[in-house]
Amino acid sequence: MPSSSIPQCRLAVIGFGPRGLGALEALLIEAQRKNAEVTIDIFDPFEWPAAGPNFDPDQSPHCILNIPIRALDIDPPGILSDRIKPFDEWSSTSYQPEDYPPRSDLGAYLNARFKALCEAGKAKFTITTTDTLITGAAQSATGWWVEAGDKRHGPYDEVLLTQGQPQTEPDPQLARWTDFATAQGVALTSAYPANRLIERATDWAGQTVAIRGLGLSTLDVLRMLTWGLGGRFENGSYIASGKEPHRILPFSLDGFPPRPSLRRRKWMHNTIRPPKKPARSPQH
Repeated sequence: MPSSSIPQCRLAVIGFGPRGLGALEALLIEAQRKNAEVTIDIFDPFEWPAAGPNFDPDQSPHCILNIPIRALDIDPPGILSDRIKPFDEWSSTSYQPEDYPPRSDLGAYLNARFKALCEAGKAKFTITTTDTLITGAAQSATGWWVEAGDKRHGPYDEVLLTQGQPQTEPDPQLARWTDFATAQGVALTSAYPANRLIERATDWAGQTVAIRGLGLSTLDVLRMLTWGLGGRFENGSYIASGKEPHRILPFSLDGFPPRPSLRRRKWMHNTIRPPKKPARSPQH
């Protein structure tokens, strides 16, 4: 660190979604406690800082959280409490405790909370955001340097990695399917971005669509291929728009959806109890 009466640090943050936001909130608390100043360079190609692709504010509202409002424990820390309200008070939607909000709404909140952090941290933080993809990092005698193609940024005292879910190479099965789909002219696409899936699905009316995997993302896909294509529910019945696939076939290795965690099963057991059967009259 540079010699100064005030501790100083230069930090690079690679990827900046909810984890990055939480890290900087904790860092601001520590910087205030130690009277330190931090120069922060954030590198992320995504246009919504603190939201990340999973909570893209522009994505379809049919992509919802997998936990209800009552279980969403993300109230802002005390250093931000006078600048932004908790999510359920901040949102323009009046949520009930058992509502599952759209991820886009939470993403807009996280982005607003990042802006509140920038305002609250003006005295301690100097923050810049760069919409570029970092492809490497290396340490030298002068500090850390990060690489974006043929460009280098640095030096930094520390590098924080909060990439979330970076892209990976396709597994052998998916690689074979990609080759087959390309050769046969068959549609093969990923579930996300959600808006792109809905756009592609407009050509799938009356067709059979298979979904590889039977987890939480499958529920997003089912909503996008029904509600996202104009379908709706009325009086407990689904009213088709005519734009949906004829059949939707999710599948997995064992054919079963994942079971709730042990903690979740205990909550369900304690909260959702079946009504007791009335006692039978004794038979004579």
